[in-house]
Amino acid sequence: MARADGCHDPAVDQQVGAGDEGGAFDHLWAADAALPGPDVGALLRLTRREPGLRAVWLQTHNEAEPVFASALAERAGLPDDDVRPAVWAAMLNASLRAAVEHHAYRTAEPGIDAATARAELAATLRTALAAVAAGLG
Repeated sequence: MARADGCHDPAVDQQVGAGDEGGAFDHLWAADAALPGPDVGALLRLTRREPGLRAVWLQTHNEAEPVFASALAERAGLPDDDVRPAVWAAMLNASLRAAVEHHAYRTAEPGIDAATARAELAATLRTALAAVAAGLG
């Protein structure tokens, strides 16, 4: 993941799959079967109109961020109180949230098959993670 100062940390780049043509999350979409459970996209689309659901969704991401920061700090060999893993975690967390929401809002049409939805979600996540890896410029 690139930092705002233009420096690059290869250990963290590896974490988010930067430059990984196969994609760090491809194993999640490898099965041909439909994903089990309710339509999570429909639930995410409701977060636009339901403040209580939006609050739960954002709280979930808020709780995940320190976990990401700790893992990134450990992988980069940095202490937990270093600000860089916190910033990287915030970038990663926000990009994942934005990608999943973007996907959910764009795939609302009925009749989309599970394989297409998985492929589109994987592509959206790869794009988001590439943006994180590229940093702020």
